[in-house]
Amino acid sequence: MKSLIVLCACAAVAAAQTTPARVSVRVSSAGLPLAHAIVRAADRAAETNAVGLARLSLDAGRHRVRVTLLGYAPESTTVDLGTRDTVIAVELSPIAAELSGIVVTSARGAQRIESEPLRVEVLAGEDVAEKTEMRPNDMRNFLAEMAGIRVQQLSAATGAASVRMQGLRPRYTLLLADGLPLYGSSSGGFDLLQLPPADLRQIEVVKGPASALYGPSALGGMINLVSKRPGHESDLLVHGTSERGANAFGWTSRRISDAFGYTAVVGAHSQEMRDMDGDGWVDLPEVRRVEARPRFFRDWPGGHSLFVTVGGTAENREGGFAPGRRAPDGTRYLETVNTRRGDLGVVGHRLVGSHGLLQLRAAGNVDDKHRTYGTAPENVRRSTGFGELSFSNALGAHDLLGGGAVEREAASLDAVALDDFTTTSAFAQDAWHITPAWSTTTSARVDHHPKFGTLFSPRLSLLRQLTRGWTARVSGTRGFYAPTPFVEEVEAVGVRRATGFDALRAETAEYGAVDVSGHTGPVELNGTLFASRVHHQVIAEPDDITGRMVLANAAAEATSRGAELFAVYDREPLFVTALYTYTDAIEPAGFRTSATHQAPYVPRHTGGIDVTWEDDDSGTWIAVEAFYTGTQSLDRDPYRAAGHPYTTLGILATQRIGRYKLFANVENLGNVRQTRYAPLILPSQRNTGEWTTNVWGPLEGRVFSVGLRVSGGELVR
Repeated sequence: MKSLIVLCACAAVAAAQTTPARVSVRVSSAGLPLAHAIVRAADRAAETNAVGLARLSLDAGRHRVRVTLLGYAPESTTVDLGTRDTVIAVELSPIAAELSGIVVTSARGAQRIESEPLRVEVLAGEDVAEKTEMRPNDMRNFLAEMAGIRVQQLSAATGAASVRMQGLRPRYTLLLADGLPLYGSSSGGFDLLQLPPADLRQIEVVKGPASALYGPSALGGMINLVSKRPGHESDLLVHGTSERGANAFGWTSRRISDAFGYTAVVGAHSQEMRDMDGDGWVDLPEVRRVEARPRFFRDWPGGHSLFVTVGGTAENREGGFAPGRRAPDGTRYLETVNTRRGDLGVVGHRLVGSHGLLQLRAAGNVDDKHRTYGTAPENVRRSTGFGELSFSNALGAHDLLGGGAVEREAASLDAVALDDFTTTSAFAQDAWHITPAWSTTTSARVDHHPKFGTLFSPRLSLLRQLTRGWTARVSGTRGFYAPTPFVEEVEAVGVRRATGFDALRAETAEYGAVDVSGHTGPVELNGTLFASRVHHQVIAEPDDITGRMVLANAAAEATSRGAELFAVYDREPLFVTALYTYTDAIEPAGFRTSATHQAPYVPRHTGGIDVTWEDDDSGTWIAVEAFYTGTQSLDRDPYRAAGHPYTTLGILATQRIGRYKLFANVENLGNVRQTRYAPLILPSQRNTGEWTTNVWGPLEGRVFSVGLRVSGGELVR
């Protein structure tokens, strides 16, 4: 009997030692869960689901767990398993990779770009480094060189610029930073000149109405600026131009422990007034700006995470007639804009159960602008408060997401309210992996706006994996835009002159696109056909009697259709990108007529090529780029009905010596200027206040710059 008891006890101990325990591995990058990562331990493997979770059953004891994902550095960790289930978190760091290895987050998840049914375009890696060194003070170069995107300068005096996507108005483009509306919920709240790329990791772009994903401010598309994540890195850059411009920034990142890290960037920029062509008008305004942005990252062992960002900008900008020069009527006309901006953003993730992920996004910002147009001052304050809670869950072949949001947008002129609206929203999304070759993403959103009512925004995207390395996408969507008084024409004259806002109705649009992409050997290709139609487009027409800009919905529809081609050749030491866009955009000729005309400032043909040569052994890097802008229709220009086609050429050369990088750059080598083809200054001031025509080409001409970039782990603390 005693022998039997001993035998049973030994069997129980042996059974306890071999009873499998379950380990749950949560894989993320910068707090975002990563799907399709491969988790291996012992002789077992599993793939992470939509919320970044994978589970393995392992025998008790010590095991080494290895996690891999294309586009990320592999990570390994050791876990000691007993008889209880264990949860561990693994953070992956992105590495330079080919386009198909990039992971995007703008489709409300973290997916490899080739697996995402929604077309997301990405600028990352060396392209970001190159553009930062060419123009470290703002974002214009980054976006101007993506197919289907055109940077439009809205003010000849201050240089304010915004983005057109596929021929649609700049106000329809929503800008996000790390998925948060830190710069406001509409494009009128930001200026590309005020966004330095110092800590930028990549840019993600969704074209066409993205209202189903991000609400009523994304009728034309969305741009998401994704920042760098904590490591043990630092960067210091100083940069000067031949036109008395100077820029400096410092960036540092530290991962203090497995649970906590931070990044921080500070920058200072200055530019002297410069009249490049001697016509008396300042082509480069005077600028003084400083900015700072720290970011904090916190991870918990159970797979939960928190991200907090805080930012502040102070800038003074002045343009108009050059010192010592006067307007044709003898007056000294200047335009100034002094900006003070602050923002706060939070993103939190919490794992729920075995497949669920709860996500909180919240942001707030205040933007104060004190402007003068000659002798007419105006003080505009804009603020945004945003909060969103969503829950995602993997259910078989479906990755489901649902949630709600609330957003308050307010604006005032000289402390008198212009608008103050709170929009509530509910949304849902289903990413369905039908077969290895077929997948879809269906999104739907309902927004209730107190002025424009309840609107429904659906979106359907279909992905078909063709032959190896090639994919086809079809996407269709409907969206809407909640109008504000800050339309494009108001930038040059001031919101004080805008009238008619109270009678506006919501603008709506339909959009469809077909996309084919893939690679063969060292060549990657992408081709897109697109078409959109905008109903009730808001038009600003000048009233010559009152000098006001009258806002009203047009009766005619605005349409845009076209094609984009993008190619990459990558075989060391040569890297080449080439792009071409054809755009046929039609807009209402006014709200008092049903006639239409070619949309102003939308060239039918644009294209470019960027050739980069790099020698790793010597540290030498040379880039040459050329970009063509075809004929474009103009608006209210007494000198020309259409802009002259032009080509700009730029050259950047860098030399790395250890942690130091020296660079020299020439922008617009051919010295192309709009004023070579027609005057910029009007014969007399318009009743609405303008002294110049609208800008359709470069004003600053050729600019030389040199700089020094220092990278390392100990430079900035």
